[in-house]
Amino acid sequence: MGRKYKESSAKVKREFRNMKILKFLGVIKWLLVVLAVICCVIIRLFYWYDKPGKFYSFGDITQVIIANVALLALVPIVCLCALLFLIIKLSKGGQGKVIVICTALLVFLCGGAVGYVAYTNRSALEFMRLQEFRAPGNMHTLYYVTSKGERKRVIYRRTGKYEYEKTTSFDTVGQKKDYFPEYQWGEESFSDGVNEYLYSSYEE
Repeated sequence: MGRKYKESSAKVKREFRNMKILKFLGVIKWLLVVLAVICCVIIRLFYWYDKPGKFYSFGDITQVIIANVALLALVPIVCLCALLFLIIKLSKGGQGKVIVICTALLVFLCGGAVGYVAYTNRSALEFMRLQEFRAPGNMHTLYYVTSKGERKRVIYRRTGKYEYEKTTSFDTVGQKKDYFPEYQWGEESFSDGVNEYLYSSYEE
């Protein structure tokens, strides 16, 4: 009786411990689902940096960097979520372990691919940071982002604490690193010879 009782007690403890682990994994799984949804929303809102309308930057960290980080994070998050889902399902059925191994391998490969892409393109993020320059006389500040791939510099004016508005852009192909066109500087606005743009309206 004593031996059977000990074995039964140990079995109950193992099952209870396994239930707690599965419950914990279930919580992690749903947290990953929420993170994946957040990443999708960020990518949808912040992906294009030179589209008409508002542009957001938090310090010099632009929405482009945030969107790229979300894009890189989305793949391993989805893979890990799928892995946890399979582990929870298979732990209840006890079959299909090959699927778990294949999914784990997929997670490893996806994580490695994302890491490699992030490492090889790490310098591109430097070109996506928000930088500023002062108009002649240091009376007004404008902001710009340089796209490494398109070799284009987009100029913005600040309209809020984190909000910026696109004014104009120009190509930097074949130009020096600090090249800017010859703008016409006025008291309230500047012109590129074709259109006129207001200066920043926030913290001037």
